Amino acid sequence: MTKGLERKLTLRYLCALGLIATFSITTYAVLTQRASTSASDASLINTAGMQRMLSQRIALSALQAARADSPDSVSAAIERLKDAAAKMSHNHDQLKTLTNASDGTDFGAATLTPDAALDRQITTFLLATQDAAEALRRDPTSDTAVDALETLNTLLNRNLVENLDGYVSALQAHSEAGVRAFLRLETMFLIGGLSVLLIEAVFIFRPMVKRIVQAISALQTTNHELTTFSYRISHDLRAPVASTLGLVRIGRNAISKDTSPLIGDILTKIDATMQRMDTLIADIITVKKNKQPADDLQLVDVNALIDDVFDKLAPLADEHAVSLEHSLSPGETVMTSKTYLRQIVDNLVSNGIKYRDPESPKPFLSVSLRRTNDACDIVVEDNGLGVPESAQDQLFAMFKRFHPNTSFGSGLGLYLVKQNAERIGGSIRYEPKCDGSRFTFSLPESR
Repeated sequence: MTKGLERKLTLRYLCALGLIATFSITTYAVLTQRASTSASDASLINTAGMQRMLSQRIALSALQAARADSPDSVSAAIERLKDAAAKMSHNHDQLKTLTNASDGTDFGAATLTPDAALDRQITTFLLATQDAAEALRRDPTSDTAVDALETLNTLLNRNLVENLDGYVSALQAHSEAGVRAFLRLETMFLIGGLSVLLIEAVFIFRPMVKRIVQAISALQTTNHELTTFSYRISHDLRAPVASTLGLVRIGRNAISKDTSPLIGDILTKIDATMQRMDTLIADIITVKKNKQPADDLQLVDVNALIDDVFDKLAPLADEHAVSLEHSLSPGETVMTSKTYLRQIVDNLVSNGIKYRDPESPKPFLSVSLRRTNDACDIVVEDNGLGVPESAQDQLFAMFKRFHPNTSFGSGLGLYLVKQNAERIGGSIRYEPKCDGSRFTFSLPESR
């Protein structure tokens, strides 16, 4: 049982860890991919924004070169122009690469293809920048330089800045949509994570806790029974020994005085005392056996089993003038453990005989069987002494004797009946009668 419970708990725990690990890895992979996409979008927006700034810097540098009042100033302005043009060309190539590599930004790829208007505008603007730089280097005041500047301004004013602004706005809108999708994704994973925890709590951890609590409860019950058992058994085993030792001392004295009748009486008492000890030890062995798993289930002939029990206890019944009878039809069977069922019936019948009512003119004990839709009930009833009402709540406890002056018993009989009944999936209940007792052993039919 311990190993089986350990395997089940370990399996449930590993399932819980597997669910958490799977969900965590999936979450990490999806969020990492989303973060990478967001970083790519941010790089696109940054690069596209720089294009607008560089186009204006080129035009400004060209104007500064045309208005410079010294060759050094002209050269510095032209260098700034070339530097801005080189960066703009590099950014243009980078935009194409980033756009083609970025998923979900197909509008960017379409806009920056060589045939697109914006791509042509940027390419034409960069070529015009090269021409303007060369013309300004030769003579900033020449007609060629003036024409180059006008061409740059014309290209810049023909919606190049506006198109770049539109492109940046489109990228920003796409990025914002991605952020919103990312937030929705985060919410979904949060709900998913909570759902996984809820599923684990309901279907994994709650059954685990229930099994652990059941195991602890069973252990506590067993420990309590063991404590009671140890105390009572030490007392009940010591009492016959002490009694026997006393009788032996009396016997010795009788032998020394040669009182033969007294010796015979003493031996009879010793025999009775040892019989009680033997009964107690037999019950202790039975309790120990009952801690073992039930034997294999089989189809038991209840009629034949009760006949066997009646035959075994017939001498005891004759001694106490108790009539034994049953109303079972031949062939009545149940699927159960034959050993445990025999012990249950044996205990109930022997108790009914031993605790008959001495004042009853016709003491009897009867066994019957009745079936319902889902259970088979074996009923044992008698017209004996019954059980005092004040003691009925302790009827199936260990070492409980309710009529110690009528018959000796270990106080384990009904405790064993209850243990056996539960061991094979059944139950036992007691119903007081005005003139005796009724015990009903119920066994589920769907076994």
